[in-house]
Amino acid sequence: MKNFANIGRFFGKLIVPAFAALAFTACDSVGEYDRYIPLPEMEDVERTVLLQDFTGQNCINCPSAHEIMELLMEQYGENLICVSVHAGDLAIPVSRTRFTDDGYQAASLGLKTDEGDEYNNTAGVAHWPMGTVDGGPAVDPDQWSASIRSQLSKEPAAKIEIEAQLVDGKILINSDLLASSKFSGKYTLWVVESNLVGRQRGESGNQADYVHNHVFRTSVNGTWGEEITLEEGMRRELSHSIDLRYNDSERWNPANISIVGFISDGAGVQQAAECKLNIDN
Repeated sequence: MKNFANIGRFFGKLIVPAFAALAFTACDSVGEYDRYIPLPEMEDVERTVLLQDFTGQNCINCPSAHEIMELLMEQYGENLICVSVHAGDLAIPVSRTRFTDDGYQAASLGLKTDEGDEYNNTAGVAHWPMGTVDGGPAVDPDQWSASIRSQLSKEPAAKIEIEAQLVDGKILINSDLLASSKFSGKYTLWVVESNLVGRQRGESGNQADYVHNHVFRTSVNGTWGEEITLEEGMRRELSHSIDLRYNDSERWNPANISIVGFISDGAGVQQAAECKLNIDN
């Protein structure tokens, strides 16, 4: 199989793969994509799209989906936020991780959470990899790009700006929401971590030192967020906090943490934002 990231770099930033010939099913072989679709004009796009990649460390095809996700992030830049949600039968629970004074053994790393499983089951995901774009129906990776482009054409319900600071072992999060239209729904904050080294099954077998990025760790304000109502032109400032986890199963590395926030209603996610955790005191 060709490396998707290398192919994307070869064609440059003018095109993004449609992956029309791919059929991602759990542990089936993946074919070659055979056509490309031009990128939309991005200069005036105000929408930021959220892609949830449902994945697992025992999923053979999931590394290929991760490559597709990275390529899409490269193509769409700040207009696309990706979060890998480890869930389902092919994922390994966080509780399997065992830390010692020297850190953890990569072979023991687990990334599945109860919240992630709830998201997975609510989306109706029964094989992996699959993903949802702005909370829409779960689709295979060959459909991610088209779904993202469709969502980017929509006006956001609000502008979201997030700042996160580490202070005395707590992550302090400040959110600034400015509504562009009337909105009633939920505001949800997630902790996401990258550069987690652990095992991953792939087409060529088990890789012991696979680097897992954009991994969902937990929700800050409840699994499904909190109720929020905005009037057009209204600004809302919110403050949240969560302890930086340091226990036998999870030891978050502040340098690799980001916070994702999004507003959603019955029609799905209406806008999203992400910021890196500031660790400079």
